[in-house]
Parts: sequence; C-alpha cells; structure tokens
Amino acid sequence: MSSGINELPPELEGRLQEGLCRVHDIEAQRVIRRLVFDLHSEIKDLEFQLQPASPSSEIRAAIAAVLSRPGTMLHYREIYRRIVAEGIVLKGKDPARTMTWHLSEDARFESDYEGNWFWRQKTPMRPQTRVNPYG
Repeated sequence: MSSGINELPPELEGRLQEGLCRVHDIEAQRVIRRLVFDLHSEIKDLEFQLQPASPSSEIRAAIAAVLSRPGTMLHYREIYRRIVAEGIVLKGKDPARTMTWHLSEDARFESDYEGNWFWRQKTPMRPQTRVNPYG
C-alpha cells in the first residue's frame, strides 16, 4: 500500500525505477512516471467502483461507534472520514452526503441542521394512533 496520495505502492515503484534506468531522457522519464501513476489511480478507482456498498446495518453500526461518546457532535464529513477508515464502503455521487441519509433515517441520531450530528437526547415519541370516530 502506498504511504502518500501521490505515491505508488513500493513494488510498483521498484519496477518503474528498473524500467526508467533504461530511459536517458529526463522529460521522457517524467512522462512515463506520470502515465504509470495515472493508470494506477484509474485502476484503484475502478476497483473501488466494483466494490459492493456496505449494508445499511453495518453503516449505521459504524456511525454509532463514532458517535458513541456522550456529548460527541461531529460534522458529517468527519463522521464519513472515520467510518471509511474503518472499511465501510458508501456509494453515490457524494458518498458523504449519502451517509447523511443513513443518519437521518436512524432515530438514534439528531442534527443541528448545520451538518453536525449527535446522539438524540430522548427517544422520539411515537405518533399517536388515530381512532376513527365513525367506526
């Protein structure tokens, strides 16, 4: 695994260095390095796209673990960053925003309407069942 966002994995870096030592033009070396990096990035993106999204129950359990300390309030992007670090996979045009749907659908969580989420203080009351007065 690479150690930085603009680095190649060590095994690929080694193979690239072996090949580049045969190329004497510095500009050609830069072009080759950029092409290899771009291809590697495209492959990683495709691998991610082919991964199935985590089930809702796993996503919500990971969110609950992140917000488990009393008084914890985090912005949804920070919650997203933490659950992705735990291996949760979310899909969508903006996966962090997709996660907010999971937050809003779970009665355990509440928002301050500025993107920050926390444990709901009280369990919401269940709606009263209506009785039909006509029968």
